[in-house]
This record gives sequence, C-alpha cells and structure tokens, in this order.
Amino acid sequence: MSAFQDQRASLTILPPELLLQIIPNIPHDPQNIESLKLTNRQFYSLLTAHETTLAPAIRKTSYKTSPRLFPSLPLNSYTSLTTLHNRLATLTALHDNWLHLTSHGPELNWLRDRWESIHKAGTLLLYRLRDCCESFDHGDSDAAHAAKIDLLHLLPATSLACLVFKCYSAIKILRVHGPEPVHATFAKEDVGVRCEVELALEEMLLEHGPEFFVALLGAGRQGNGKGSWAVNALQDELANMEFRQLHSAAPTLISTLRRSFAQKTNGHFANTATKMWEVLSSSVFDEVDEDKMVKIVTGDTLVGGMRRMGY
Repeated sequence: MSAFQDQRASLTILPPELLLQIIPNIPHDPQNIESLKLTNRQFYSLLTAHETTLAPAIRKTSYKTSPRLFPSLPLNSYTSLTTLHNRLATLTALHDNWLHLTSHGPELNWLRDRWESIHKAGTLLLYRLRDCCESFDHGDSDAAHAAKIDLLHLLPATSLACLVFKCYSAIKILRVHGPEPVHATFAKEDVGVRCEVELALEEMLLEHGPEFFVALLGAGRQGNGKGSWAVNALQDELANMEFRQLHSAAPTLISTLRRSFAQKTNGHFANTATKMWEVLSSSVFDEVDEDKMVKIVTGDTLVGGMRRMGY
C-alpha cells in the first residue's frame, strides 16, 4: 500500500471539519483528489460541496508562487488546479529536455542560456492567450478568436517579442525534431510549400498553445501516436488556408501578432524577425528571473537595459 493510500485510510475516521483543514495540506496531485472522492460517499460529498473553498486553499499550500505565471487562469476549482499542475509539468519537461532539443550543432545549440528563458516567456504567453478566451462558450469560436486578437493588440513590444521568438524557435526546433510536414526534409526544395507549412504552424501554435508544440515533438520522436491530433490540426490548417484567406474577414492570429509588433516597434510587417532581435538584444533580457517573467506575461513593459551593437 502506498503512503497516500495509508493516509487516505486514516482520514476516513476523522470528522468533516477536521478533514477540511487537513486536505489543503496534502501535496496536490490531481489523482489524489480523484482517489479521495472514490473513498466513500462522505468524502465525495465533502470534496464536491466545498470545492470553491478547498481549491484556493490547496493552491496556497501547494503552489505558492507559480500561479503568478498564469495571471488569466482562475484557480477556483479542481479542474483549474489540474490545469496548473499539468502546465507546470510541461514546463519542467521542456526544461529537462532542453539540452537534448538544442544538441544539434550550430542550428540549435544557440538556443541555450539566455534564450531558454525567453522561450519560456513565450510559452507562458501562449498559455495566457489560451486563458483569455476560456470564459466564452466552447462553441463560440468567433468570440474566442476575437479575445485573442484583442490581447495581441494590448501586449507591449517586449512581450510580443517573446511571443514572436517562441514561434521562430518552435519552427527551428521542429524542423529538426518534428514530424512531416514540418520536418525540414518535407518539400525541402519547394520554398513556397515550406513557407505555407511554417505559417500554418505559427497559426496553430497561437491557436492551441504549448500542447501543440509538445504534441508535434512527441509525434516526431515516436511517430504520430498521441501527437496525431496536432499533425491533423496542422494538415487541416494547410488545406483550408487558401479558402480562409479568400473568404474570412477575421485576421489570422499570426498576422495580428506581426502587425501589432510592427506598430509598437515602428517597424514594417515584413521585418518582424529583425525587430524581434533588436528588442531581445537588450541587456534587460540577459537575466529573466521569475519576477521579470511575470511582468512579461502580464504585459508590463520591460524598461532599462542596453541594446547590443548592431541594433
């Protein structure tokens, strides 16, 4: 019997008011909550009836600072705590695998050191982009899309630069570690097709968030498997790209990101990458600790720092 199973058995003899004090102090794991619900009817009723008070209490004891990285994620339910738990696990897995992902000669090893923290900031911004539309009904895709467009217009240049970098670095990484059609061997001689594939990749990354990137990495490493949904989403986007360009009045997320960034850097839509390097060259990005990461994600402009020569 595991330690948690022993603990669960001993909890059954305690009065409800004492259980409500103890449960928030058990290290949070989504499986533990579900296991407690299945213990008996008393536990199920207790956990269900007091979810709105237990969930914030669990957040305070198990996740002291990390919720700051997800400012638009309301942590008032077991479901949202599971979301937080899974996101932190994804960030940890990306960090743990970063050395492997960037060990492919000069094509990727430049992504280490300061660039890993900027990539993480971009990843967190993808989560915020997802969270800004969670209040809408899941069937209302137009309202969700509009909410993302609004956020892309509101974020400052320093935040947008991290988001542009996330898209840029994701393409670089998936050219090496991703599946077809994003892998560099696919249509390698056809520049037009490659541009369409990578444009669709950026759009789907902004639409689906970090899970899309992780799923494509998994599909590239193990074949489609669990990542097949991301490959299918990318292929659907490619198939519908021309129709949407001709018939949809709504701007794409990637075009909005580029235009908003160009406007805030007094640049041109076509020079997004150049302006990205210009902003990120600042020494203010040399040490991105958690406090600075929070500012980037919440949309506070980073000030100070000196730009590198050449920008």
